[in-house]
Amino acid sequence: MDFGDSGIGDPAYDVMDELLPWYDNPMDSSFRARQRFYRRLVPFHSVLYGLETGDEVLVSHGLREVAAKFGG
Repeated sequence: MDFGDSGIGDPAYDVMDELLPWYDNPMDSSFRARQRFYRRLVPFHSVLYGLETGDEVLVSHGLREVAAKFGG
């Protein structure tokens, strides 16, 4: 796991499905929808990080994932 992206903010961003059995804070009715939204953004993170670090393979992979998830 990468806890480097964790912080004070929306727990739906930080709490993965695998951790839900141990998450004992309240979850409102939109918690799961917000989780799905954040997970859809993962390919964009790959593209941006690849651009920042000059990793063309990561950029290419991220762009393929963006196309697969969002069409195009």
